[in-house]
Amino acid sequence: MSKALLSLRRPGLVHFVALLVAVVLLAGSALGGYALGTRGSGGGETVAVVNGEPISRDELYAEMYTQTGQQTLQELINRKLILQEGRAQGVEISDAQVQARLDEVVESGFASRKEFEEALAAYGLEQKDLEQQMRVQLTVEAVLSKQVELDEAEVKAHFEANQERFGEPERLEARHIVLKTREEAENVRSELAAGADFAALAREKSEDALTAGGGGNLDTIRNGAFIPAWQKALFGKEAGLVDEVMETESGFHVVEILEKHPGVAAMFADVEAKVRRELTEEKITGLYPAWLDSLQAKAEVEYKESAGDQQ
Repeated sequence: MSKALLSLRRPGLVHFVALLVAVVLLAGSALGGYALGTRGSGGGETVAVVNGEPISRDELYAEMYTQTGQQTLQELINRKLILQEGRAQGVEISDAQVQARLDEVVESGFASRKEFEEALAAYGLEQKDLEQQMRVQLTVEAVLSKQVELDEAEVKAHFEANQERFGEPERLEARHIVLKTREEAENVRSELAAGADFAALAREKSEDALTAGGGGNLDTIRNGAFIPAWQKALFGKEAGLVDEVMETESGFHVVEILEKHPGVAAMFADVEAKVRRELTEEKITGLYPAWLDSLQAKAEVEYKESAGDQQ
């Protein structure tokens, strides 16, 4: 997914991508192993020279640790505690369970797996980073769900309050051309209104490299997936060239709606399991802080090297 498209996504749908940035840090990539007392070879290697004075890799890692090391280390400890408690309670999360959860994330937040993979690439991340965090989350759910009880009334009330969200939202097909300035975008829109070929102009002029080659085509867009201004512009109009030029941090967009598909209302019987899981997850979120505190209180943690110096 291009940065241009990511800038249009409603924050809720890319929240997991932001989480992945933290996941990479938790994996220790930012610390290079220095902060955890597992310094690798080449620690004295020079990474920069300033007016003849070198900065070593050791200095870089030490500064990284000073800035974020304690928080990162604590999150790694929490991850260990969670997985250990899961094993103690007989919870083993299979690769199939992780894959199933990943599939749900892709289906609910992205139009296709290709779009999901492009989103990861845009942040310089790999799927395995997300899978590691999902395994921890699934362990938390498996352990704490034993403490959750739901009654029929609250399940049905939750469905009725969120019925529109549980259904299939309105969808549309669209394409866009991204320009650097509003003047360029207005000129392109005028050309299109006069009968110019959209795909040809997209290939020739669009700044969005990932969509230009395909004539500016975007994947299927679901209602609720974009920022409010784009919601109004796209879902409040019929098929055809959108009246106004749309602006984002990536540039100025000329958009054409190709086809619209109506939404489908949800039936309780079809989504009951999803409603129950969502409610359960909300209750787990409430239980989690005290539960984690209890794991930390009974844990024996021995800090090594620079990590211990920070206590």
